Amino acid sequence: MGLLTLNTVCLMSGISGFALTMLCWMSYFLRRLVGILYLNESGTMLRVAHLNFWGWRQDTYCPMADVIPLTETKDRPQEMFVRIQRYSGKQTFYVTLRYGRILDRERFTQVFGVHQMLK
Repeated sequence: MGLLTLNTVCLMSGISGFALTMLCWMSYFLRRLVGILYLNESGTMLRVAHLNFWGWRQDTYCPMADVIPLTETKDRPQEMFVRIQRYSGKQTFYVTLRYGRILDRERFTQVFGVHQMLK
């Protein structure tokens, strides 16, 4: 019908494709960013609260024996994001210690071990 030129259609398609790619990439990272960590009363199960693709809260449960302590990883607490990994290797989450807050240091060290910066 001649309403749009080929250049306009290509430009709109390129911008749409870039926006879709950035949305997928950002959601891949943000889905692995931890909001809150919970430890049950007996200290055997860690609950990791994070977001799913649609922005809803999702809880992932990890046995304490399966969580790799920070002392065994190459990550340093001074970094922006620290990885929470499992020995089974199923999932990796990211938590920020620099901008986050630790409410119970005793329980935190029970989960992730004692690190020099956390002392």
